[in-house]
Amino acid sequence: MKDFYGRLCDRNTQSKMIGVTATMRKLLLLIYSLWKSGEKYDPTRNKTACDKQKKEAETTEGQPHGIDVGTLAEE
Repeated sequence: MKDFYGRLCDRNTQSKMIGVTATMRKLLLLIYSLWKSGEKYDPTRNKTACDKQKKEAETTEGQPHGIDVGTLAEE
């Protein structure tokens, strides 16, 4: 969540409150989905997908935000 908040604040330098609000919303949606499904929180659940996106962002050059649009369409 800290990285998410940092990215939002970097994009929107005029107001930090937008980052705070978006982070709170993301947390609330996570809590609600866990509550409705009855699952326990697993911090490693999406870690492999996040690591894969970070690796692609480091290796892909010339694409907006370092993400190759072609790989997103295939998934």
